[in-house]
Amino acid sequence: MATDSVIAIRIDTKLKKQFEALCDDIGITMSSALIMFIKKSLKENRIPFDLTGKKYSKEFIQALKEALTQMNLNGPFDSVDDLVKQLDKQD
Repeated sequence: MATDSVIAIRIDTKLKKQFEALCDDIGITMSSALIMFIKKSLKENRIPFDLTGKKYSKEFIQALKEALTQMNLNGPFDSVDDLVKQLDKQD
C-alpha cells in the first residue's frame, strides 16, 4: 500500500500566488501540477524542459574584453558563443 509523503518548500509569496492562479485557470491543484512534473521527470529521466546556462556574469564579460584588448582581437561578434568559436579557431 502506498504511503503519501509531504514535501515542504519555501517559495516567494508572489510567485506562489501566480502559480496558484495558473493552476486554477487550468483546473488543477498546485499539488497535481507538481506531481505531474515529478512523474514526467521520472518517465523521461530528465527535467522535462530546457535548462540553459548561457548567461555570462559582468565579471566574465569584463575579463573577456580585457583579454581581447591584450590579444588585439577586434571584430563584430554576435554573441559570446560566437566569440568563443573565433578564439578556438586561433588555437
